[in-house]
Parts: sequence; C-alpha cells; structure tokens
Amino acid sequence: MPSPFPIDPQLTAIAVIVRNQAMIADQVLPRTSPLAKTQFAYQYYPPAQQFTVPDTKVGRRSQVNQVEFNGERLQAETEDYGLDHPLPQTDIDNAPNNTSLEALTTEMLAGLILLDREIRVSRTVFDPATYKGNAENVSATDRFDNPNSDPLEFLLDVLDRPIMRPNVAVLGQSEWRALRTHPVIAKAVHGNAGDKGAATREQVAELLEIDQILVGRARVNLSKPGQQAKIAPAWSGGMSLLYQDTAAAKVAGVVDGANVTFGFTAEYGTRIAGAQFDDRIGLRGGRRVRVGESVKEVVCAPELGFFLKDVVTPA
Repeated sequence: MPSPFPIDPQLTAIAVIVRNQAMIADQVLPRTSPLAKTQFAYQYYPPAQQFTVPDTKVGRRSQVNQVEFNGERLQAETEDYGLDHPLPQTDIDNAPNNTSLEALTTEMLAGLILLDREIRVSRTVFDPATYKGNAENVSATDRFDNPNSDPLEFLLDVLDRPIMRPNVAVLGQSEWRALRTHPVIAKAVHGNAGDKGAATREQVAELLEIDQILVGRARVNLSKPGQQAKIAPAWSGGMSLLYQDTAAAKVAGVVDGANVTFGFTAEYGTRIAGAQFDDRIGLRGGRRVRVGESVKEVVCAPELGFFLKDVVTPA
C-alpha cells in the first residue's frame, strides 16, 4: 500500500547522502541490508556450547556420541523515527534565487535524525548493563590521563578476557586524546622517551592487534528547549571493546551461528524524505517536509564485548 505522504526521490537522495563525519553509529552497530518487512529475527546460541568439549572417542561397536545445539530464535521489530518541518509559502517565495528551502530543510532534518541515532547507540554501547558482567570501573592508577599508568599493558590484558578477542575499540574524543598522547603509547610508537608525541588510530590499533579504533566526536545539546545551550560530547565516560563481523551484521535480519557479531542495526527499507502542501501552515499554506527511517539497534551477543568505565578521570 503506497504511503499517503508523497516521497520525493530527490529529497530522499539528500537525506541518504547526509553524513556527519563525527558520527560513528553506523560503524559501531552496522546496518543490515534493507529489510522487506518491519519484523525480523535472529538466532542466539549460548556461547558455552562452542566451548564445552564432549566425549568424541568412539568404541569399535558403539554408537558415535550425539550432541545437540540449542539456539533461541529471537524476534524484534524496527521502530519509526522521523521529523517534520513546516515551510510557509511566503518563506519559499522570498527565498534567494537558486535556493531550495526544501532541500536545505531535508538536510537539516536528516542531520537531527542521525544525531538522535548516535545518542541511542552511544547510550547502549556505553552502558555497563549491556555487557552481562563484561564491564569494570577503571581504577585511578590505570586511567589514560595518569602519566604513571600503562594503558598498553592494561588494554592488552582486557582484550584477552572476552570469549572472542575484540577487534574494534570505541571511545570518545577526550578519551582518545589521553590515550594517543600517553607516554607509554608515544614511546611504543615512536621509539622515543615518550615525553612528547601522539599516535594515530592506525598505530594504536596495530599495537593492540585490533582492526580499527572508532572515535566518536559528535556533540549534543543537553539542555531542554528554551534553556541556555549546554553542548557536550555524545561519546564520553568510557571505552568499549567489541568483536564485530561486518558480514554477519549485513545479513538481512538474521545472524546465524556461523557468523557472530556483537550487534547490528536492522533497517526496514531505506531512509525516506518528501514534502507535501499543507494549507494549515500560515495564511497562504506551505510545504511540510518530512524525513524519517525505520531501524532497530540490537546487541545480539553481549558476551563479545567489554566495557571500561571512566578510562579518564571524570570531570
């Protein structure tokens, strides 16, 4: 059944293209290929099954030992997220030449949709409760902003704790700055005394033997509408170490036991954008611009991650 709200392909293209380079949600919880339905399912297998060794010895006349793999098929449904913006016809008529207010509005709405998703993902991934016990508060002696700590040895130890060694690290800009300029890291990368210098993400990833380091630089206003703005980092307060399998996350809503990953984002269709005339806008009516998407962030294997809270001293 077609949507009663007209979808404009050109505006949709603008909404899809909008990418704030500071945002990392799509890398932390990768999107699936577009789903045909809002409902989806994924398979969860208790990790212990893959690490419990049965008796494999077979007697000359005995039957081969039989094992069973018990999995749970979990179902979920995408949720709709969208925003409207009314454009009075007088504003459209008075716009400078070669200026499309609908296109500009679409871009701004898409940016807010993405920022909202960034906040949802950061709150999930930086929540110790997400990890089923794989989380700890970092002591003051091990924090990255302590020049006497050894973050390299500390992180190498933590990376070996989960059942599958994480291959992605996620942290905020303040935490990353403290880590990349730490004397131990600078010395390991540059071979100097460590008193000066900074390492790149690629260099630190190589030291830790992981695939990539994701640094969240997005910022958000924490104040309520009408109050003085209080802009703060969207990613702060910790560091997440995750095992990701991008191929598993791309499967259309189903993660099989053959490919496991910490989490993914189910996406119904693609992001939409459009505009229609609305006679309730001002005296002469106007255009109502809409941007939205249907997604669901899922942490399907929390055992494949580890969260470190307060890797730098809290402000």
